[in-house]
Amino acid sequence: MENEKELFKIVDNCLFTGKDYPKDLLPLTLEEIRGLTVKKWEFIAAYYEMGGGEPIDDGNAMTCAFCLLGGSRRKVGCDFCPIGATPDNSNCGNTPYGDYSSELQLPTPSLANLHKFAQAEVEFLKNLELKRKEEPIE
Repeated sequence: MENEKELFKIVDNCLFTGKDYPKDLLPLTLEEIRGLTVKKWEFIAAYYEMGGGEPIDDGNAMTCAFCLLGGSRRKVGCDFCPIGATPDNSNCGNTPYGDYSSELQLPTPSLANLHKFAQAEVEFLKNLELKRKEEPIE
C-alpha cells in the first residue's frame, strides 16, 4: 500500500511501524499522538477498502501511539492513555478495537467485519476526549 510517508507497513499479514514513524513520542502533543493512532486505523481500513484479501493483525500495542507513549515513559502503556481515562474503558477491550481483535480470533474472520471495526475505531478515536489518566503513584 502507498502512503505519503511510511508510517506503517504490512509484512506477512501483520502491521508494523514504518521507517517514518516517530522514534520519540514524548515531544508530541496528545493531539499529535491521537493523529498517529487514527492514521494506523485509517491505514488498516484502507487496506480492506482496496481489496486486501487476508485478515491483518493490527500489531496491538507495538503500533499504537498511545501505548507506545506509555512505554516511552517506562510505565505500562495504559497508565497514561486517554482511552483508559474514559468511564467505560479501563483498556481498549470496550472499544471497536476490542471487536476487531475478537473477530481476528475467529477461525474464519470476516473481512467485512474487520473493515467495519477498523472504520469504527477511527471514529471512536476522532471523538475521544483527550485527557490522561492520573499518573500512578510509585
